[in-house]
This record gives sequence, C-alpha cells and structure tokens, in this order.
Amino acid sequence: MVANDERFKGDILIYVDGYRVDDFRCIEHNFPDGFPSPTAGGWAVGNNARDRYCSRMALDKIRRFRDYDEAVRYIEAKRRKRKNERFQLVYQLGSLFHEVSTLDDILLIDEEADAEKALEAACRARLRDEFEEKYPGLEALKKVATRNTAFSAAELLQIIRKEGVETARKRYAKGTYYRLLKVLRDAGLDHA
Repeated sequence: MVANDERFKGDILIYVDGYRVDDFRCIEHNFPDGFPSPTAGGWAVGNNARDRYCSRMALDKIRRFRDYDEAVRYIEAKRRKRKNERFQLVYQLGSLFHEVSTLDDILLIDEEADAEKALEAACRARLRDEFEEKYPGLEALKKVATRNTAFSAAELLQIIRKEGVETARKRYAKGTYYRLLKVLRDAGLDHA
C-alpha cells in the first residue's frame, strides 16, 4: 500500500500511557497522574518486529509513521486489545514535538513552519543586503587580500561611493589610503 499522506514533512510518533510495566527509564510515568507531555519520559510504540513499546527517550528506537491513516489504524487495533492504555499522536518536525489529533493539525504545523522559514529567509536576505551595502565587494577582496585588509578596503569603497573620494582621502592616512586603493584595483573593483 502506498502512503497517501506524503504531504506532511515530519514523522508521526505514538506515545502510550497506562502501560503498567515498571521500568527505570520511565520512573515518572510508572504511576502517571494525567496524560504526559510529549517531551517527558514514558512509553512509545517501538520500531521492532515484536511490536513492543520502547522508552520515549530512545528516539532511534521509536516507530515513525509517514502515513496518518496507518497510525490511526494502528491505534484502533491496539485499543481493541489493550483497553487500559491511552495513545497519543505526536508529530515530530525537526527537534520539536507537537501533540496532534487530526491530519489538519499536522498540516497547520507544517504551514506555520513554512511561514517561519520564509520569514527567516527574508530576514537573512535583508541582513545579507545590508552587509553587502556596508562592505561592498568583500568576497572579491577576500580573494586578493587577508580578511582584515579586505574589510578595510570594503569600508573604503563604501565611503568613496557614498561620500566621495575627497572625504575618503581625508579619513585615512596617505599610505593606508593608497594601499587599500591598490587592493581595490587588484580585486577589479571600480572605486570611482
């Protein structure tokens, strides 16, 4: 059977509460007061041939579902056999865990993550543009000079472009000005 819910980006995990096997890895959940949060210790459906549970802390041993319907069918089959256990769908996207109950919840989490990534990309692009404006031609300058000299030459180029050659000449010592001007020429950057 082909998974029909390849629309979401993360994995679905199934956490289990009410499994009455005392275990040193799950001390706080041997006698739970309420359903545990997804980040706490406890039991989860394991990825093994005998269909056993494993510790939630053993992320490499937890079964990961890529099909929402398959995860729900698994829970329904387990509920018939184990009436005292409670199951919770948990959606893992990156390093974040979200308790979910429907496919719509998962898709909403993905949309929010995409919007956050787009916002982050826009912020990075704006910062990159501001950096390029402050240090024009820095990458070309780094190829012909050391890092510090490249930054100094980029600052000189920015001053020349914004305020003019005369202002730039006054701000730097004569030797430094002409040395940085030579670095600009070596990098093929027009300073006029």
